[in-house]
Amino acid sequence: MLGVISLVWIGYVGVKLVDTNEEFSPSSFFGFNDAEIIVINRIDEVSLEENIFSISQNSYDLFKRISKFIKNGNTVYLSKKQDHFLIYNKDKWKSKEIVELFQKANINIEKINNSSFRVNAFQLDFRNEVFHVYTQNVQFPKMKNDNWLSFDHKASASIIEFKSNAKTFEIKDVYFNKNSSIDYISKGNSKQLGRQVDDQDLFSSALPKNIDSYHFYEKDYYSNLDNVYKKGPMHYWIESGFVELKYKNELLILTDFSDSKDPFLLLNEIQQEESDGGSESSTFFKNIQLTNDFPVNKEDGFYIYKMDNFIILSSSKSICNDFLMSSKNIENDTSVFYIKSLPRKVSERLISSGNNYSKTIYKNKVIETVLN
Repeated sequence: MLGVISLVWIGYVGVKLVDTNEEFSPSSFFGFNDAEIIVINRIDEVSLEENIFSISQNSYDLFKRISKFIKNGNTVYLSKKQDHFLIYNKDKWKSKEIVELFQKANINIEKINNSSFRVNAFQLDFRNEVFHVYTQNVQFPKMKNDNWLSFDHKASASIIEFKSNAKTFEIKDVYFNKNSSIDYISKGNSKQLGRQVDDQDLFSSALPKNIDSYHFYEKDYYSNLDNVYKKGPMHYWIESGFVELKYKNELLILTDFSDSKDPFLLLNEIQQEESDGGSESSTFFKNIQLTNDFPVNKEDGFYIYKMDNFIILSSSKSICNDFLMSSKNIENDTSVFYIKSLPRKVSERLISSGNNYSKTIYKNKVIETVLN
């Protein structure tokens, strides 16, 4: 849902701006009540069918009908939660232009006065370069926050998420590429932890050819996502990162480890008892949670194996043994990494049958590349 700077008859929607000469901006109309908005800078590059953003259904139905008639160069702001959007024109809007826009979409438009129209439940107001479409129940911010206007105007679109305290936000600039990939560059108010790792160089020697999915996380980056992991032993023993693998329909975790940090010793200290018949290369542990999702039930426990410079973890002993034998006896696979348009060094990478993307931390920004 697209939006633009808008000057409106704000008294009609419950907001009164006394000084009609005040310089208006989108921050006068969009904020916490919208939850999120999408700003479309290049209308010819962005389709609502891309599913990069969801908007209010009533606004979606109206905007979709007129979107193909909006000129390139116009900027649109759309609300996720509320029924309104703004269209900013480089030149001053003319009444005739607005009527023609809706007539081309076969939509009946009713003139109210020289600067206002009505389409069904929507009020349409325009002044100078700003054209605002809204319903009466739209709530505008009581206090403007202009800081979120720092999105990249050269992006195809930008998604702004307003946080719970209404003062902080996250900007995600979206770039549609000719190679059918989409880049998302996020910048927020808090520092992002994470490094860039060549996960192919790190893990390709340990992977057999018959894995079903591959999900890599860099060590510190994942601590942003999982507080259990951040405070747990796996985060401590990992040197660079780990991979969640779907292998023979079972979850298996593969990690590297620091030479100075023995995973078995760490886990034994936590459990405070010797393993049940394990050895220095394989052990069973229970009542220890390594991540939010692993093990699924900590009382059922997990098996841990050492394989050269790697650690193998699974709730299934047979899967660990099978993976261990496959990795040693079958030519290792690097084809999982050779997906065009995904960067070599990343902080996260997912390769699966239905979803392929990477995320990279760079100068406190998250750069996400998604393949269609």
